[in-house]
Amino acid sequence: MEEVGASTVEALRFLAMLREGNDLEASLAACAPPAAQTFVAQTLSTVEHGTTIDVLSSLLFGREDLIPEMFSRLVPQWIESERAPRFTYYVARHIELDGDEHGPAGMRALAEAAR
Repeated sequence: MEEVGASTVEALRFLAMLREGNDLEASLAACAPPAAQTFVAQTLSTVEHGTTIDVLSSLLFGREDLIPEMFSRLVPQWIESERAPRFTYYVARHIELDGDEHGPAGMRALAEAAR
């Protein structure tokens, strides 16, 4: 965030609240936009109350399978500007790991769990 000049105030405030012992929900409510709060709440609900297949499916199809294609469309814009070389590297590495390793491993785990 700092690399591209984005404000880190809310992210740092969120981390400070957690370090001070505030619970996750209160910290999110104070620092995160409603969409982020909903996303985190749904993710945690799935992890806490879902079956193994629910959790695997949520992580695989909501992240590991989705992120490589989504990020692949954005990377060329970042590389051209070269404004954020560290972030661009991070995203390119994320695409590589999710596309080549995490996604396929998640599919295998989901197939195995569904048996």
